Amino acid sequence: MKEFINKIEDFFFDFLGLILPGFCMILLVSTPLLLLDFKQVNTCLVENSKILSILVNLSRYMDYLVNNPPTEIVLIVIVLLSYIIGHLIKVLAILKYEFCSAIFDNFFNLIVIKIKNEIIKLIKSLFSKWINPNNRVIIFIGECLNNLYSPLRGLISKIFTFKAPNYFSDNDVLKDDCIKMINDKFKTEFPKKWYSLYKFSTVINNQEGIKSLSSNFLAKYNFYRSMAFIFFLIFFYYSIFFQTTSNLLSNNILSLKGLILISIVLLWFTFHYKYKRYWTLCGNETLVSLFYFMKKNYS
Repeated sequence: MKEFINKIEDFFFDFLGLILPGFCMILLVSTPLLLLDFKQVNTCLVENSKILSILVNLSRYMDYLVNNPPTEIVLIVIVLLSYIIGHLIKVLAILKYEFCSAIFDNFFNLIVIKIKNEIIKLIKSLFSKWINPNNRVIIFIGECLNNLYSPLRGLISKIFTFKAPNYFSDNDVLKDDCIKMINDKFKTEFPKKWYSLYKFSTVINNQEGIKSLSSNFLAKYNFYRSMAFIFFLIFFYYSIFFQTTSNLLSNNILSLKGLILISIVLLWFTFHYKYKRYWTLCGNETLVSLFYFMKKNYS
């Protein structure tokens, strides 16, 4: 029974993290092709545009699939293709987030914070010459302005940060306690690196059969990261599509261009935010599970 449940969890992990993102990518790439009748497109125009040529060929495959209902073999091929594309998306998404983290989290954001702090310090020094900073009215106004700015600051941070905390900062003490208990129990010098503790906790959860939501959170984290990367690519794909085919689309479809692109940006932000949140939730769940086990058995 336990092996059966493990197989279901493995399938759920692969489906959510690989197959579903791959299928979504296929669906989102194919959807614009249904908006245009490529049979009426001028042949010379197609021959002079590589993008239009690619879209025409893809449209022919789409027409074939629409006019010929998929058989079992075709469905299997679609699933396998989704699985393969899902792997590619997962790897590229990892590289993209590592690259963006190096640019923004480790460089650009630090410079912006430094400049912001210097500007605030300069403003305070200038105002302090004419206004008493300890005045109750000034303090009250400052608190109100800070409360108004706080949501905007949080939004900017969510957009331009690409690396999430491994767990909630309040649980730092749990990490230290876990390492101490491991060292005391096994008479070793356990690494203080998070990844080592995470893998140790994963092994304990699997071997001892501890019920934890960490695997569920991890599957969702992979899914959200892949979907964020997909909508990042789809924004540019749709932008190029509308620009290339603007003279071939109906006015009704063109009127939806702005709404479609805004929706893609909002969906990117949604998955971008949830990816980081579920990474933290996964690590936090793993840490709490390990602390519970060590405290229960070895304290």
